[in-house]
Amino acid sequence: MAARYPIALQLYSVREQAKDDFVGVLKQVAGMGYLGVEPAGLFGMTPQEVKKVLDDLGLAVPSSGGKFVDEDDTKRIIETAKVLGAEHCTTGLSRKQAATEEQVIEEADRLQKAAVRLKAEGLTLTLHNHEFEFDTAFNGKTVHEILMGRAPDLNSELDTYWTRVGGKNPAEVIKGLAPRIPLLHIKDGPCEREPAQTAVGAGKMDWPPIIEAADPNTLKWLVVELDRCDTDMMEAVEQSVKFLAEQGLGRARSS
Repeated sequence: MAARYPIALQLYSVREQAKDDFVGVLKQVAGMGYLGVEPAGLFGMTPQEVKKVLDDLGLAVPSSGGKFVDEDDTKRIIETAKVLGAEHCTTGLSRKQAATEEQVIEEADRLQKAAVRLKAEGLTLTLHNHEFEFDTAFNGKTVHEILMGRAPDLNSELDTYWTRVGGKNPAEVIKGLAPRIPLLHIKDGPCEREPAQTAVGAGKMDWPPIIEAADPNTLKWLVVELDRCDTDMMEAVEQSVKFLAEQGLGRARSS
């Protein structure tokens, strides 16, 4: 299998380390072989300052995130994405926001409105999921199916691990949404909700069929994200990029 897709790191994974030395962490991440990063806060730096550091390190930004709370928030998200050179803006919901079918419909309409707003700015909105979007259903449709069905301009940054924890086969979900999945979140572990995760390749996820299910004309990046890990996090994210590159599943700086 050809290593088609460049590998990025969601910096939420290393949030604790970044609190003390954000620039130092970015240097380490580049040194591990990652080709891009998804920011999880800028740790007191401006988007312009972060962009300069990333350019110096040769790190791209596939996407940046936000909640789209109001118009001012949306403007700030758009401006930050443009400065960082991100093509996508990623957002997500909490379980409380999807407690009823009415709430899910309301959130879908809000996300569609934001997606249209971003589209006018040359950006796409992608939804990052957790397990509840797949283990919760209303009238025979999962929360994720309702959201994606009602918001046609919304794309998906499918979190493959949480999809499986939610009881669905990630490869099958990807096949059904392939033209709307430009980014995949890659994490590994015991595939249970509560236990901590592992380095990619050290858990129960079966990666080749998952990545092969994507549309090669749509998928642009594999994004490693470990929410928490019982081993050293910096070692885990380094092991993750090495595994993906060595197995021919993705492309790193040294591969």
